[in-house]
Amino acid sequence: MVKWLVLFQGDRSPAPTFWTLWQRLADDFVRVVEPARVDEEHSDQAKMLRELFLGGDWNEQRDWLPLHGETERLRSLFRSLPPMRQGFECYSYYLAKIGTPTLPDALTDVASKLSAAADTPLFTEIAIFYLEEILTRLIYGGNLRMRTDIDLRSATLVILDALVRAGSSPAYKLRDDFLTPLAA
Repeated sequence: MVKWLVLFQGDRSPAPTFWTLWQRLADDFVRVVEPARVDEEHSDQAKMLRELFLGGDWNEQRDWLPLHGETERLRSLFRSLPPMRQGFECYSYYLAKIGTPTLPDALTDVASKLSAAADTPLFTEIAIFYLEEILTRLIYGGNLRMRTDIDLRSATLVILDALVRAGSSPAYKLRDDFLTPLAA
C-alpha cells in the first residue's frame, strides 16, 4: 500500500494527504512491531518497514520533492524502533538514496541505536554496503562537520567501529583516513 502511495504521489509537492496516511501507518507499525518477526526471512513486517522507509527503487535519485520538510518523520520512525537488523538495513538504504539530505546529522541516530544495542550484531550485508557508501561519500567528499562537530565525529566513529567489527575492510580504511588529521 505504501509503495502505491509513493508511486501515486510522484514528485507532486506538498503532500499533506500522503504524510497523514504515512504517519498513521508508521505509528501503527511502531505500536505492534515484533523485532524477532521483523528480522525473520521473508517477513511481512520487514516488507512493511521497508516501505515505511520509502524503500522503492530510487536508482540514483537522491531527492524527492514530497520529502522536503518531512525528513524528521523518518528519523523519528527509526529512533522509535527497537534495535533490529531490518531497521538498520531499511534506514541505511533510505539514507543512501532519498534520505541523503538528512546526512550527516542522521548518523547520530544510527550511532545512538548501535550504542543502545551494546554488542548485538545488527548489520546485514545490505546495511554494511549502504553505510560504507554513505561514509565513503561523506568522508572522502570532505564533509568538515563530521570532523569538527564533536557529536558527529563521535557518531561516525561508533558506526565505523561497528562496521569494522562486522568485518568491513572499507570501513577499516575509512576509519584510518577519518582519524588522520587534515593537512593544513
